[in-house]
Amino acid sequence: MSVPERWARTEQQVALMHGARENGGLCAWCGRALGNEETVYVERFLVGDARPGQRNRGAHHSVAWAPVGAECASRDLLEQSSGREPDRCSACGRGVVEHTRRAVRKDTSCSRRCAREQRVGRQVQRGTVDGPVVDAVRTLTPEMQSRRFEAREHGPLCVWCGKSLAVGEAVYFERVVVATAERTVPGLRPYRVVRAVPIGAECLPPELPGGPVWLAPEPCAGCDRPVYRRKRMAYGGQNLCSRKCAWLASKRSRGTEGSVTREPTRVSGLLVWPVVASRVVPTMSTITPGTWARVRLTPDCPGDGRRPHHPAEDGCRVQVTTVDNDADHGVFGLFKGRVGSYVGPRPDGGLGIGRCFRPDELEPIDSPT
Repeated sequence: MSVPERWARTEQQVALMHGARENGGLCAWCGRALGNEETVYVERFLVGDARPGQRNRGAHHSVAWAPVGAECASRDLLEQSSGREPDRCSACGRGVVEHTRRAVRKDTSCSRRCAREQRVGRQVQRGTVDGPVVDAVRTLTPEMQSRRFEAREHGPLCVWCGKSLAVGEAVYFERVVVATAERTVPGLRPYRVVRAVPIGAECLPPELPGGPVWLAPEPCAGCDRPVYRRKRMAYGGQNLCSRKCAWLASKRSRGTEGSVTREPTRVSGLLVWPVVASRVVPTMSTITPGTWARVRLTPDCPGDGRRPHHPAEDGCRVQVTTVDNDADHGVFGLFKGRVGSYVGPRPDGGLGIGRCFRPDELEPIDSPT
């Protein structure tokens, strides 16, 4: 049996295709688990439906290449592969058959995961790294989650061990997994929400060869302690270690004239500092109607009371229309797409035209016009 054309139109079909292309060992069309020694056939997929007004010769949105089993391969590829030995994946050794043989080929791979292993192997041979780079992002326990929220409000606290950091002691913002969610399509790893949390020097994981390096420390704008990060703050935002420091930095920058009038409040016995926008465009001091922003969800937020947040909202661009709505989700923004592609679960019926957000869930960005 062969399949003449593979068109991934539904959300489940697109997710299955991306999962097989990313991790391998799976037929991207029928979802069958492939044997370790089974040959894969790299076939052309039509992806999605064309958007209104899109200049495309066909009715599909885009084209991708993904591995399938022999029963889902096209007749042309099966006839082309008969009588010749398939190429071998340089990472796992599986047979790989493609429509065309490239004249200049470094390595053959059956998935992106194998391609990454090949790339690291070449780096080891060149002496760029000493060994394979692995995913060392650690996951927070429920106890660490509560410390994370406390550290986000008050500052000098190591989320990993709970130790209070001394005055002037350096703080490191390390990426950790704060939430996970299983996906509905087999073959895809669980969806992970990764955030940078403050950690003391003694709780840092060992450095991995070829991994991200720490940048030069910068003083916190509120408490002046050294702050280490893996990457710089976006859009020239202030370097801060907590909301308390954001509040102090705001008072320090404004001085006595026009000083901040909002004081910290106590909620359920916990002192909560007012949210101060620290990730701002240099020409923008607050979120106002017409502001463009990027959504940065926090896993502890249940939503605006009408509907919960969905992981697909994280990273989307919105344009703010109103900022004086009731309750804590007082900012309403219209969804304006995202920069780059998104592979993950989506809500039934889509995201809608917009929704209400808390001010700390929006990161102001430059207007695209």
